Amino acid sequence: MSKDGGDTCDSLPIRNRWLMRIAERTRHRRARFAVFRSVAATVGMAAWSVTVAGGQARIDGSVSDKGGNPVSGARIALESVGGGSGQRAEAQSDQRGAFRIELAQAGTFHLTVTHDDFFAVEANPIELAEGTNAVRVELVQSRDAGTVVDVRSEPRRPADQIAMSTALVEEEIDSMPVTRATKQRIQGVAAVLPGVVRTAYGDIHLHGSRASETNWSLDGFNLSDPATGELEMALGAESVRSVEVQPSRYSAAVGRGAGGALALESRVGGDNLRQRFTNFVPGVELNRGLRFRDWRPRHNLSGPLIPGRAWFFNSFDALYEENFFRELPRGQDRNRYWSINNSLRARADLTPRHTLSSGLVADYLNAPNSGLTPLSPMETTLDQRARRHFFNVKHQVALSGTGVLDIGYAAYRSSYRAVPQGTGAYRITALGRAGNYPVDMLLLSGRDEIRADLLASWGGLGRHEWRAGVGLSRTQYSQGVRRSPIEYYALDGTLLSRLEFAGSGRFTQSNLETGTYVQDRWRIGPRLIAEIGLRWDRDRTVARGAVTPRFSLALTPPGMGRSRLSAGLGWIPAATYLRILTRHRDQHSVYRAFAPDGKTPPEPPQIRLFELDPGILAIPRARNFSASWNQGLPGATDIGISYLRKRLSDGYAQVPASTRAVRDARLPLGGQAVRFQLQNTRRDAYDSVEFSLSRPLLGSERWFLSYTYSKSWSNAPLEVETGAPIRFSQVEGRLAWDVPHRLVSWAMFPLGKQMSVAYLCEWKDGFPFSAHDARGELVGQVHSWRLPRQFSLNVHVQREVSFLGHRWSLRPGVDNLTNRPNYRFVNNNADSPQFLELSGRTPIKLVVRLRWLGKASK
Repeated sequence: MSKDGGDTCDSLPIRNRWLMRIAERTRHRRARFAVFRSVAATVGMAAWSVTVAGGQARIDGSVSDKGGNPVSGARIALESVGGGSGQRAEAQSDQRGAFRIELAQAGTFHLTVTHDDFFAVEANPIELAEGTNAVRVELVQSRDAGTVVDVRSEPRRPADQIAMSTALVEEEIDSMPVTRATKQRIQGVAAVLPGVVRTAYGDIHLHGSRASETNWSLDGFNLSDPATGELEMALGAESVRSVEVQPSRYSAAVGRGAGGALALESRVGGDNLRQRFTNFVPGVELNRGLRFRDWRPRHNLSGPLIPGRAWFFNSFDALYEENFFRELPRGQDRNRYWSINNSLRARADLTPRHTLSSGLVADYLNAPNSGLTPLSPMETTLDQRARRHFFNVKHQVALSGTGVLDIGYAAYRSSYRAVPQGTGAYRITALGRAGNYPVDMLLLSGRDEIRADLLASWGGLGRHEWRAGVGLSRTQYSQGVRRSPIEYYALDGTLLSRLEFAGSGRFTQSNLETGTYVQDRWRIGPRLIAEIGLRWDRDRTVARGAVTPRFSLALTPPGMGRSRLSAGLGWIPAATYLRILTRHRDQHSVYRAFAPDGKTPPEPPQIRLFELDPGILAIPRARNFSASWNQGLPGATDIGISYLRKRLSDGYAQVPASTRAVRDARLPLGGQAVRFQLQNTRRDAYDSVEFSLSRPLLGSERWFLSYTYSKSWSNAPLEVETGAPIRFSQVEGRLAWDVPHRLVSWAMFPLGKQMSVAYLCEWKDGFPFSAHDARGELVGQVHSWRLPRQFSLNVHVQREVSFLGHRWSLRPGVDNLTNRPNYRFVNNNADSPQFLELSGRTPIKLVVRLRWLGKASK
């Protein structure tokens, strides 16, 4: 078989030369179909804000092979069609695969790309808008083109972009000087984007929303944990090709996620075998002297399975880390953990019309003594172990005309085990925590997902791109939990109250989710695009489904080719996670308060019970409105201002339904039981205004600056849980990740051909927190205190060198260059003499990344 899937003619008898000619023509015909399908899927147009006046159009394009490697020397020709002005222009791609073409007028053109080592793209129709368009052409090799060099692709804003989104491509992910310990998880990289904040415990929140209400996806499939709704799986940053955050105006195909969507795309290899080793040197920090901090060796291997037909990419990422707290005594001041992540992705072009892709991610964690902080000593920690796997397969079929059908299946499995250091009571004192962590748990969760999507386009009063799809997801959650008592002590050591637990913490719950959508993307003209979508979702555990419409448009005003306005209004259904829907099957809590002698209970115990009535529940929906203005400036600079308003009026909340005497033989006699019922009464609100500035630099890098002002509020900012150590009534307040002011900036400046310097700067308000008294009761309003403002500056210098016949990339750097403390923890016990004392300082950190790039060219 040949590389493009056609039969070779070498095995035919020489006397049958006419058969040879027919076979050769068939091979090239199939190759042209393959080229047409690849180009139709990858040639994107984007009208950048920076444009030229008077209806002129410009192309800043790139040519690459299927592995994303640049193709130099490609010949590009454009010729106007369909009533154009008879324009014709030619160019040739440079060493980076880039080319530029200036045109006197926008319109529809035929694109032809030829190269001696690749099959040609012949008269492929594309539409060019006024201003600067970004076009990417992907070629299929006709024979081995030899070794090529890596290149960084320049991120562009699509001309027909409607969704409010920000993104990082793989080159930015790789070059971003993110604090080293956070880069094991892709969440740490995504947290540099505007509107995305990361808490001290590693959770990320998109534009003021709860992590459980975000749509997390990998290669188009749901990656969230069915139990928590959060992104629990760690993904090595080098396995990800792009990270895109969409808080509003996204397609109905994205599905459920009232808080927004974070989409991850995996990397895929090309026709050249490549491997890369990174991080031979452990990280070092200045904390009680010079000491090792972490070690993160990585290895990437990619290449062809069948040249020209099938490719793979495998990324192995390991992390050993030590967390150190100078506030704790020696020998009890640090914990260590390790994790391993391996991501394998494969793709095969079965025929010119059929493409099969698949991925497998395996993630392992071993974290003894986790949860160690200056206020939580070693005896209160947990030994955590986790195993998570994610598998997906997708079959794409190019139908007749311009139709594409995607059919896919994905499976997610998670096992999480947490064991405390003993079974003693967990003691909350005025001086911190003591005793053993109160929960011993085994959590198992899984998901099986099937989805099908159809894409078709046609003309008629403009251009329509029609999409429709259906999805089916079965989730399951199993819990085995044993809880120990939680005790509250006064400063003098007197027992003030005690929280105990009764009942079984073992159960299994499943759910079946279905959803379908239809959407029309209507290009009314070269200056106006509208998008209308409708989605229907249903849960087996919730009586009422959700019908959610979405409307959005993007406009380039006449005579303002450098400007772009976009706006949208949509109702987004919330994701379902089983933890909140199974609280009624969990244990009950029994709270006892004691007199000043620490022994006599002055009143009957208070018992907290949970109830669930699926017949009164509906899938929550958020109403989002957003508007953006982008303006191009000279020098390809782009500025943008956007406003986002999100309102969730029917979120899930545990509401006190009744209080009555206990009549259950399993619970203490004489107690008063407060029964909480899950209802659609939670209201969340978020508003933000964002200013951004982006400018391309030399080569393929960009300088980015963003400032965001936001505010978030909820009538139920704290969640009522079975084992919550702090007792509170439902009151209004800020959310725990509310950050009103945040500025973030990054860039990578080339200093010659072999050297560059990268920086990442962030300034933001500290996170809010609540206070409690010695009895574990809330003091004041929820989240009425706030940590100090934080500032961090990471600066790394990178240089490529040749040594011993090999190419190396050396990148030393400093995290937190200004040595700002950036405290992460606070003593929030109002009865403690150390009330509001800060801890968890972030030290200045010396890091070195050493990467092997391969053999040096002779």
